[in-house]
Amino acid sequence: MLSVVLLFVLVSGVQGMNITDCPDNGQSANGNWIVDNTKEVPRCVLKCDKGYEPDNCHVLRRKDPQTWNQQIPHCVNETWITWKSMAKAGIAVAAGAGAVVAAPVVLSAAGFTSAGVAAGSIAAGFQAGFKYL
Repeated sequence: MLSVVLLFVLVSGVQGMNITDCPDNGQSANGNWIVDNTKEVPRCVLKCDKGYEPDNCHVLRRKDPQTWNQQIPHCVNETWITWKSMAKAGIAVAAGAGAVVAAPVVLSAAGFTSAGVAAGSIAAGFQAGFKYL
């Protein structure tokens, strides 16, 4: 059984990578490369030191022995405000604006108007009490 698996690996050309297969032999200014052989296609993953982030996608796969699937990233200083925090702030502002706009619409639909409570509305039902309970 072992010989069948070994023969399959040799014939199919499936092989793992090692650190020297990554850019710059696994070394990077302000970070380092890690080999990930757990996926179907082996890949190199750039891990940046604290205070640094990749300037491009941090995962590379070989297209052929001399070519990567995309531009090789480098570790650069982290930006003061990240896109992730900007996105969270934008969502919070949009949710707050939506609540301010939606509140009068919901209240008027329930029967609360600027002139008072509309007759026959849900609000009038609350004001009169529940007679059929």
